[in-house]
Amino acid sequence: MLKSVLFTSILLSSFLLNAKNDSYRSTLTNLFDQSKGKFKIQDCDDFNIVPAEIFNSIKYSTKFNKKCDIEGEVSLKLFMPFPVNMQIRNLDSYKTVLGTAKLNLGMNNPPTILAELTKAELRGKDSIFFNAYYSGEVMPASTLKVKPGTEVVRVEIFDKSFKKKLEEFSIKLK
Repeated sequence: MLKSVLFTSILLSSFLLNAKNDSYRSTLTNLFDQSKGKFKIQDCDDFNIVPAEIFNSIKYSTKFNKKCDIEGEVSLKLFMPFPVNMQIRNLDSYKTVLGTAKLNLGMNNPPTILAELTKAELRGKDSIFFNAYYSGEVMPASTLKVKPGTEVVRVEIFDKSFKKKLEEFSIKLK
């Protein structure tokens, strides 16, 4: 972070880096767990995958509204990577989330939905670079809806080059 010959400057740099990581952690927690802040996705367009269509290409789009702080469109196919470029609001100074996503189905018992967002950037005044890995149990006899209380997101925060991992943590969604 800040480089200096003086020992106090090195200590100050270490303190600033830890404070920045805490802020990043808080922001990413708010992104994935809407119960923690102003960022909301309750009324974004539903994303239902009908099991008979899991191998088809699926378009998903949503627009900002009172309880949806994401806007944009993605075209995805299960088990295949796809680009994500969505506009966001009400998440500090961040305006865009970019990255490569992939959706998978875990064929264990019970089945799980697995999603990853890699080489991601939360773009704003001070960008955050991260990977996020999501898993949730599928409810029996559903259109792949996730059973409440089974969702977990593991997040890794990186430097801009994605070569140095700064922090890793998990969020259990409610």
